[in-house]
Amino acid sequence: ALGTPRFADTWGQLRLAQRDAQARGPQPLPEFELPRLGPQGRPLLSTDLRGTMHLISFWATWCEPCVQEMPALHRLHERLSPSGLRVVSVAVDNEPGDVAEFRNRRWPMPWQHAAIDADQRIALWPKLGLATQMPAAVLVDEGGSIVVAGEPSMVFATARRLLSVHAPSQVDRALDRVSPEKAQQIRKHIRALEAMEAALEAEAIR
Repeated sequence: ALGTPRFADTWGQLRLAQRDAQARGPQPLPEFELPRLGPQGRPLLSTDLRGTMHLISFWATWCEPCVQEMPALHRLHERLSPSGLRVVSVAVDNEPGDVAEFRNRRWPMPWQHAAIDADQRIALWPKLGLATQMPAAVLVDEGGSIVVAGEPSMVFATARRLLSVHAPSQVDRALDRVSPEKAQQIRKHIRALEAMEAALEAEAIR
């Protein structure tokens, strides 16, 4: 109880800094260095996240909303990795063994992994435009600038929209082989399904 005022003060400052970052608009990804989880060796650097679009997902094995988000994150990776999206999951206050066990027993998460402690989180999150809630996600463009940050369902929807514009999917290539009228009808059904999926993802995270 004695530590509560200081803790509340710290997170209050974090929320103010997050609002300031959002008001400034698109910003370059701030410099950071995070320990990787796994056999890769060297740390994950902010400069590594350039050249293609990256989605940074902040999560924890003990965070139930983060676990509930896993199906949507895996679908996003499966759908958009052929178009160039790279996912990086950053575990908050987790031991490496906890993440390894989670991946072995529950969700494979076949992408890059790193870790962040509480002090690093408090220092980095406002620079990314994030508040205090988890899960949280950040979409970074090819040039290393932050496109959007916040609730994962919003970030996922932005990634789907941008990559469907900039890179033809397997569906787009298949639709090139049918008549324009048929392609238009199929795309209408796809948009309806994507809207339904985004709504379900948002509802699952609440």
